Amino acid sequence: MQHYQISQCQKEKPNTTMNIKLLMKQAIIILIALGSLSLAGCKKGWWDSEEGGNGKLGSGKQTVKGTMVSVLCGISIYNDLWIKTDDGTLLQPCKQTVDNIVQLAEGDRVEIQYSIFNGKSELDERVICMAALPPHKRVTINYIAKISSKNSCTPLIIIPNGGNHGDIKNKSIFINSAKMNGSCLEINISYSGCNNHSKNIQLIGNGELSPYYGQPTYLVELVDTKPQMCEALFTDQVAYNMSALKAEKGTYYIKIDGYDELIAITK
Repeated sequence: MQHYQISQCQKEKPNTTMNIKLLMKQAIIILIALGSLSLAGCKKGWWDSEEGGNGKLGSGKQTVKGTMVSVLCGISIYNDLWIKTDDGTLLQPCKQTVDNIVQLAEGDRVEIQYSIFNGKSELDERVICMAALPPHKRVTINYIAKISSKNSCTPLIIIPNGGNHGDIKNKSIFINSAKMNGSCLEINISYSGCNNHSKNIQLIGNGELSPYYGQPTYLVELVDTKPQMCEALFTDQVAYNMSALKAEKGTYYIKIDGYDELIAITK
């Protein structure tokens, strides 16, 4: 009788072990499935946060470039102009979160940062015509600036010995970014005034090299020749031809008053 009972225990032990292994495998499968769902959710959230960008501003925000276009029966906050990005996406600007005012015309090149607009807009109450709109995205513009054309590169003004600009210097010009494009120094600026009058803003320097932190540097500054008393904020892209700077061949730097970064220029 004892021998029979021992045999039964020996036969049942492997079955118990197999049941435990089966339960462990099921638990592992459930954990893997839950992990996969969690990763999928993270990927979706990350993708959503990247909406509207392939470049970066100094603040780290994502930006894209595009062209202001007219769309039949299309309306928008920018004189009914839409934005066609360089990848062909058509955007209908329904709202703007920034305070600056940008004067835009059809064909203007712009750099923007946007997010998808959900809900109703004041534009929805306007009806221009009944033509069907092309595929597009309704968006909120969180950043917008004009990109200057190659033909709008105005000369740097050389004032010997630095000069004294007195009242024409506008303390309300803020430099967002700056870079060299060929012989042109392109600067994205924000400034106050009553209207967009960036054509009155000049770049002035003495044309002489100065040692700045040990680097051969041209010191320049932006001045508003006709400052305005209004406090509306405008953003624009301006460009200045630096060919007037005289130096031997080599790499030099430009330091714009009020902007910390040095911009390299090679002659």
